[in-house]
Amino acid sequence: MAQRLSQVGGVGNVTIQGGVKPAIRIQADISRLASYGLGLEDLRTAITNASVAGAKGAIDGTHQSFTLAANDQIIDPQAYKSIVIAYRNSAPVYLRDVADVVEGLENDRVGAWYQGEPAVILDVMRQPGANVITTVADVLAQLPRLKQGLPAGVSLDIVNDRTGSIRASIHDVQWTLAISIALVILVVFIFLRTISATIIAAVALPLSLIATFGVMWFCGFSLDNLSLMALTIGTGFVVDDAIVMIENIARHIEKGESPMAAAYKAPARSASPSSRSPFRWWPYSSRFSSCRALSGACSASSR
Repeated sequence: MAQRLSQVGGVGNVTIQGGVKPAIRIQADISRLASYGLGLEDLRTAITNASVAGAKGAIDGTHQSFTLAANDQIIDPQAYKSIVIAYRNSAPVYLRDVADVVEGLENDRVGAWYQGEPAVILDVMRQPGANVITTVADVLAQLPRLKQGLPAGVSLDIVNDRTGSIRASIHDVQWTLAISIALVILVVFIFLRTISATIIAAVALPLSLIATFGVMWFCGFSLDNLSLMALTIGTGFVVDDAIVMIENIARHIEKGESPMAAAYKAPARSASPSSRSPFRWWPYSSRFSSCRALSGACSASSR
């Protein structure tokens, strides 16, 4: 199962937690070993020689050669008890005479439980730079196939999905962006009290967002919390410039000029404040960058 999940696009590593293999544990009694004049090394050597899996020899012919292999590993705890460790007074010393043989685990200090039941946990980590939302969606799409291959009595459940908070935060930012657009259009309609000005603001916002999404798609960027927050703040800049432009056009029309002439003259007057609006935030952004660099230098020096 871990191998199949590691083949999903965007998955970097799949680790197994709690998957402890069964083992036979031999608990030596030092006092009993000492009474027979034996040590732990004698015990280890006897156990190693009694349980061997490897080639036993080879048969060489005129045209072919065969290797003889046999598995002599002991898998039964009772068989381990009958291993001869040494001979004392012409009598064999068995493993059961100097140690206890019990069934256990390779590491009895590691385990995993889910809802009070023993479990095996698969920790799926994404590749650096991969989209976490897309990666999790691809992994979830593989779960029905994996469940079909499980034996009876074994269930496959999701223990923790960290993309829930990411999806919720993105959903909140999207709602904030939609509400800000609606409020901007409403404020323009209330204060300017003209349908044409409201339509201009209502059209300028979606067009600017669509153009931004097009540039992001062309550059290969994806939406995240930072980009959505920037779009929300950028909405205010777009409306600010639109209101300045509409106000200048209305002022020229009130002087008796035609709408076309007012539309040509208004940008000349509003170009200066509109172009300066992004630089209003420059001192604050510079201070923030300096503080962040200073904090990074302090943390590096403290290390």
